[in-house]
Amino acid sequence: MEGRSHEWRIHDGILPRAPLPEALRADIGRRIYGEGADAARRKTVRDHGRRWTSQALLDQEPAGVAADHLVDLRGGIATVRLRDAALRVLGAVEARIAARRDAGHAPALTLTDALADETIRERIAACVAQAAFAAPHIEAAKESDSLAFLKDCRSPDGLLERLARRDGVVIVLRDDVLAPGPAFGAAPPGQDDQEGAPRSDVPELPRIANLLALTDDLAGGNQGRAAA
Repeated sequence: MEGRSHEWRIHDGILPRAPLPEALRADIGRRIYGEGADAARRKTVRDHGRRWTSQALLDQEPAGVAADHLVDLRGGIATVRLRDAALRVLGAVEARIAARRDAGHAPALTLTDALADETIRERIAACVAQAAFAAPHIEAAKESDSLAFLKDCRSPDGLLERLARRDGVVIVLRDDVLAPGPAFGAAPPGQDDQEGAPRSDVPELPRIANLLALTDDLAGGNQGRAAA
């Protein structure tokens, strides 16, 4: 029994959801919310982030948010929304190829056939429209990868080729033919991991929900969850 009791004490000591000692929580809090520009932004999220929504950040001037911070938040939201629109284009291509495969045809699609598909054309138009909406925010944020992605999505001409070349995992482009990549038909990466992840009303930027959840933990808010 003594050995088993010792094992239980070790197990309790390494539970990932067990409450942290107060001194350690205070030290982590000082490191996160100490001095400097990054700490100031984290304090803004801590103090105001629970009231934010994606659309409010895009449309309004929320109180307490520095101008440069708001530009970056808007750029991040716009980029993720544009990414999702591009993924829906590739998703339509994937579904069309899968339908051909299930019907006994070659699991591939020429660019000409893809552009003749009504659903794919609608998704392309929606992606270009999303790019037009995202452009002011992405250009203001001046993040190089987002700017390059925006450039790829602004025109419907050649959009499908550009997205397929960017992807190369679910859909690959070979000699003007769209074909299954190594991850064709697989669930999106991390989809299962998101089920228990912290949530906020700015889902495009999970770092906001993560920081708010960490703040709760540092304040002792995880003690109830650990006991549950």
